[in-house]
Amino acid sequence: MLAGAFPGGYYWRHQMRKNQMLLMLRWRSALVAVFIGLLGLVMSPQVDRHQVISAQSAPQHKTLSVTGVRQSGPYGTRVDITLDIPPNADSDAVAQDALARSGVQPVTATGAMPQVALPTLRWPQFYHNPHAVVSQYYNPVGDTVAGGATQALQSTEQEWTNVHTSTFALQYAGTTTLGAAFDGVNVVSWPTTWPFGSFALEVTIVTYQRDTGLILDADILINKNLQYFANPADLMPSSYDIRELLLHENGHVAGLGHSANPTAVMFPSFTAGIVGHGLADPDIDVISALYPPGSSTQLQPPHQLQAFNATYAGSIAFTGTTSLAYTASGSGPYLGQSRLQGTVSVSGAAACPGRGFRTEHDDTFTAASGNSLSVLVSDVSCETAPGSNVFHGVGTYTIIDGTGQFVDATGQGTTDDHADLSSGAFSMTFSATGP
Repeated sequence: MLAGAFPGGYYWRHQMRKNQMLLMLRWRSALVAVFIGLLGLVMSPQVDRHQVISAQSAPQHKTLSVTGVRQSGPYGTRVDITLDIPPNADSDAVAQDALARSGVQPVTATGAMPQVALPTLRWPQFYHNPHAVVSQYYNPVGDTVAGGATQALQSTEQEWTNVHTSTFALQYAGTTTLGAAFDGVNVVSWPTTWPFGSFALEVTIVTYQRDTGLILDADILINKNLQYFANPADLMPSSYDIRELLLHENGHVAGLGHSANPTAVMFPSFTAGIVGHGLADPDIDVISALYPPGSSTQLQPPHQLQAFNATYAGSIAFTGTTSLAYTASGSGPYLGQSRLQGTVSVSGAAACPGRGFRTEHDDTFTAASGNSLSVLVSDVSCETAPGSNVFHGVGTYTIIDGTGQFVDATGQGTTDDHADLSSGAFSMTFSATGP
């Protein structure tokens, strides 16, 4: 009836069915397109699948710290290497390679490599002086951290110093052009040549006296070919927190080894990215045991300075007909950067090709801490060329006493000095030969 009442009714019913069929076909086409697109996303070699994996769920780089030691005569050298271990890397193989490159034997077992013993290490200046410091210099050449690593370094020095149950103090001493060397100057640097392998982030080298464990020198080297950040805004997926790394390495500078407690800064592993914590109770307990309050009465330093090797340069002048005085600056184990003041008395003629004299020196070394060391020198000085007024002296020294950490110190060795009595230039080297 309705169809008869509306002559176009059949047409409209037909059109509605046609539209419904077209709509269904469009939906099916859209679903097929979506499926094909998703299949292409998964299968296409042009797509980096890591782009669709959350960075939070991706495997992370982590550190592994290993320790080795080498020995040479009266000296030992502890080498702590912090390694970057990428996901799925063979950490044992990486560690063995780094230790081999450093020429050390492992302190803790790594694979089939043997173990060697390591004595308790301490800085000597804290035995008699609760206000002593370890001075640390920074060589910024090669620093790759955005904004530089100086502030991060100073922050770690302050954190180790601020442990109120310990007398240990680590002091920023300014910038230097020096690098790592057994010279009594403690330096953090970014060396141009990196011999420790591409996985090594940082290396701390601590030289000590084998029979006493007294630390003589400590340097930190940073690999400028890897990624670091000081500001979280500069974080990269495989970059490391430079402050956390330096806080760990300065623990080694203080004499600490690795901790078995995963909450400790001295734990030998942490992940890349923001770590964001300072010293924990295990770190504080160890530094306090190494440098306890009142340590000047609880601990007695060894008296034999077997590693006393130092070089100084300065000026010399006559103070009388047969007497001279000199002042010089330089560095050496036990003393670090220090001053030398000496007087020379001519005791007689010496058998030289030209002019020559026998002399006696009375020398005093003063360290940055204020502690001093007294030394007597006997030598023979000969003119290097007739009329040159330049004298070369060789002799022997004997340590007789000192203040602070050098109270009752003993030691002996040889000396080699040059003095230009016309220009006033002077230099002198001390080399230990025994107790």
